[in-house]
Amino acid sequence: MASSVTQRAVQLTSKAASELGLKAAGFRRQGIHFHRQVDGLFHGVNFQSSRWGSVASGKFTVNFCVSSPTLVAVLYGTKFPSNPGAALFPINQRIGDFMEPRRDHWWEVDERADASELAREAARSIVVLAPTFFARFTSRAATLALLRSGKGPGLTAGQIPLVQAVLAAEFGELEDARRTLEEARASTDIAGFRAHVVEVARRLGLELP
Repeated sequence: MASSVTQRAVQLTSKAASELGLKAAGFRRQGIHFHRQVDGLFHGVNFQSSRWGSVASGKFTVNFCVSSPTLVAVLYGTKFPSNPGAALFPINQRIGDFMEPRRDHWWEVDERADASELAREAARSIVVLAPTFFARFTSRAATLALLRSGKGPGLTAGQIPLVQAVLAAEFGELEDARRTLEEARASTDIAGFRAHVVEVARRLGLELP
């Protein structure tokens, strides 16, 4: 099956982003996505195409992400994939959050577009904006400190205590992890979320009263 114009544009953007700075910043390109390992964490740059595109037109955006084998195993109960750039990322923020004006930014492409120029434009944005996101997640300790300060960029309110608990447990701070999960469970009446908190605790070897 012939690739769509969006797929071709993403391929060109991925290659250009590598050449313009991601490779030099330590990112490995695997498929179209990127990843690098930093202190047990994986930084990811991945591409997302709109599900509503066609062979002749479509659009794509870029996500900046942070994950780890432990986070994936504990939060989702699955194995970390062989391509870390395609992992489930609990910490995930769209590139549009770092652009002016701040909005959910998608690059639109069709058969009339200059795919090479569009790719260079998108790649330059990725290379310039990615460091702003990843500077907050330089290590597991830095990430844990950020979450404990009440900040959780790239996370929903419900995800923050779960990621915080997993990182605390990795540092052997089990009582802190337990307390964080207890508070998360008590903060909601949503049965599904409460059950998930209990399951996260179980995977960490903790029991919640």
